[in-house]
Amino acid sequence: MSTEHRIKPGVHLARLGYLHGHRTIEDVWLADENAALREARSDPGVLARGDVVAVPPAEPFEFYGLAVGRRHTLVVELPYPLLRLELAYANEAPIVGPGLVARVEFDGDTLDLEPDASGVIEFEVGPFTEELALTVRDRTLRCAVATLEPVDGLPGIHDRLENLGYAPGGRRGRRSRDGVAFLSAVQEFQCDHGLTVDGDPGQQTQEKLLEVCGA
Repeated sequence: MSTEHRIKPGVHLARLGYLHGHRTIEDVWLADENAALREARSDPGVLARGDVVAVPPAEPFEFYGLAVGRRHTLVVELPYPLLRLELAYANEAPIVGPGLVARVEFDGDTLDLEPDASGVIEFEVGPFTEELALTVRDRTLRCAVATLEPVDGLPGIHDRLENLGYAPGGRRGRRSRDGVAFLSAVQEFQCDHGLTVDGDPGQQTQEKLLEVCGA
């Protein structure tokens, strides 16, 4: 029998798969019980607070050829989240250069990564990692893991605009604290990307946010 989990900030499929002994997130995502969720959410890495994920029982791991009377170390492969970050300036030009290193710190670990020609770095974090620090050229940003919501709701629109530096004001739960700031941020984003400047974060604006943000 499957176990249901309600998504909250910081909870993602890799964590749920890890907790239940699954090899990959696809074991969870492609379960028949999650068919309706797949229809509602095209990206398994971006779920909304309150979404319900059904986690089926995992196939047991099997080990052979173990001697009796001895202690053994058994290694199993479990899913870890893979993060892909694109480093870019405000004009969307990639942050690259000879000897450039991006330092990532989380859970007591430190990674020094060299971005590729597009300014992209990729790395795994732990299944329970909730925050990391990213330092590039003496500027440090704090990043929360698995808190971004789908782009078709206000939290997802608001947070993408904020991540891009458009200052949409704070938000209280699923509502904007400052409607004027949010409207201004939407209009500025639309103007910068050749969209109709009407302040309505409809489908075209959402699609452009996905394109620019990458998720």
